[in-house]
Amino acid sequence: MSPTPDIDYKAVRRGIEAEVKKQKNFAKIIFLVVNVIMFIAFSVIAWSMAGSAGINPGMASNMPGVQSGDPIASALIMLNMGWFAGLIFQGLMLFFDTKIGERQIRERATGKIMNQALLDAGLADESEPEKAKRAMRLTDDGELEEVEGEDELILAQKRVRGKS
Repeated sequence: MSPTPDIDYKAVRRGIEAEVKKQKNFAKIIFLVVNVIMFIAFSVIAWSMAGSAGINPGMASNMPGVQSGDPIASALIMLNMGWFAGLIFQGLMLFFDTKIGERQIRERATGKIMNQALLDAGLADESEPEKAKRAMRLTDDGELEEVEGEDELILAQKRVRGKS
């Protein structure tokens, strides 16, 4: 007899594929939103620096060919930093499309869907295992002593039930 007779494995497989697709799409949307926010933030910073020409000359870079206080160069550097960060996020998205990234997503989805299928089939043990209770027995001189060992524990339980 199979231990899991009520699980529809085709439905589980479809559920796993749907979960993998959902997680990948969610990650792509998050990275796109972060990329857009970073682009807007760096653009605002760069254009505000370009608009305040000469107010804060210490903001300019010490790169060769860039004169101190040049707001256009500072703005371009900030834009390049923002775009570089965006490229990093896009590189992370490429990682999710590799076999390693997809395998990690698929393992999480498989665990989630299989647990749900087991719960739906009523095969999952939702309760925690019962903790072994201490068994005590009364010695010949009237003292309580702890029962050690499995055989003595079974005998003590039988005595308590009156089956000795």
